[in-house]
Formats: sequence, structure tokens, C-alpha cells
Amino acid sequence: GWIIDSTYRRHHFARRMEEADQILLLRFGRLNCLYRAWKRYRTYKGKSRPSMTVGCDEKFDWEFVRWILWEGRTSHDPVFDEVQKTYGNKVILIRNQRQLDAYYRSQGLNYHG
Repeated sequence: GWIIDSTYRRHHFARRMEEADQILLLRFGRLNCLYRAWKRYRTYKGKSRPSMTVGCDEKFDWEFVRWILWEGRTSHDPVFDEVQKTYGNKVILIRNQRQLDAYYRSQGLNYHG
């Protein structure tokens, strides 16, 4: 019953991977991520999203765009490769919304992201 974002790789990463029932690797394209961030910003501009701490308002500035397109991602992430190699039997690689929707349906979940 819990989800952990890979942003926290430095905090007991191996233990969390070992204990996980499933590991979803989301590898959406950069432009898709940029579009989704812009769409979120339009929806929540000047306020906090329900999934965020109060007072942490949605932002969309050049620093964030730069992070999405270049600095925060690489086209090849060696950590993803290692996770797939080590925990392949429980890794699910998802590259787009269609695959994510299919995963949700396979789990009996109803989510529209």
C-alpha cells in the first residue's frame, strides 16, 4: 500500500527495491513531461495541488523547464538499467500514457492522468 518516487534514490534504495512487490519505471518522453507539467500549471497556477503540501504552489519557470528537458533527466539512466537487471522479475517499464492506463486497468484501478 505505498508508492515511493525514485527521486529519493539515496535513502535505502536497495532495501526499498528488494522489499517492493512491483517496480514501475516510468520513462515518458521529455516533451510529454514538459506538456504535462505545463498542463498541471494551468490547472493549479497560484495554488497547491491536492498531492502537495499547502503553501507549495505550482510553478512553471525557466529553471523547471530546463530541469525537465536537460538537467533532471538523461536519455539513458544507468540506475534504471541496474534495477531492471537486478529486479527484472518485478519491473514494469512504462513509456507512455497508454501503457500506464493499461497497467491501471490490469490492476483494477480507475485513474485518468
